[in-house]
Amino acid sequence: MRRSFQGVWVCRAVVCALFFVGLDVSAADKLDLGDVTETHVMVPMRDGKRLSGYLYLPAGKGPWPGVFEQRYASLKGRGTRQLAAQLAAEGYGVLHVNFRGAQESEGTWVGYRALAWGELQDGYDTCEWLARQKWCTGKIGTFGSS
Repeated sequence: MRRSFQGVWVCRAVVCALFFVGLDVSAADKLDLGDVTETHVMVPMRDGKRLSGYLYLPAGKGPWPGVFEQRYASLKGRGTRQLAAQLAAEGYGVLHVNFRGAQESEGTWVGYRALAWGELQDGYDTCEWLARQKWCTGKIGTFGSS
């Protein structure tokens, strides 16, 4: 009896978690970013793979400096999008990009144990891609959290 009782609670917890995750995604879709534009981009790497990212640009023609963040987690969360919009409103082109093989990025995700030359190389290629964009001044910064 005890085992089935625990199973019921586990099922309830999973259903609740899925419900709240769904609420977060639908709320994020309706987020007002003001004059900032949000565009899904696929950033090409030197080996032909492409990393999935979301680019946020201020209103106007620019040019602006660029900043980017690499991560495994979803780029569609409300807080992620709000931060990008705030930075863009201050005059930065902002790119949130997923690691190789994570989320919608191409390639194979090998976990954080490989945060070595592969991800560094992808970060370098992302930086170079940003610097070549017409809207960019060529000045690039990175940021992140853990």
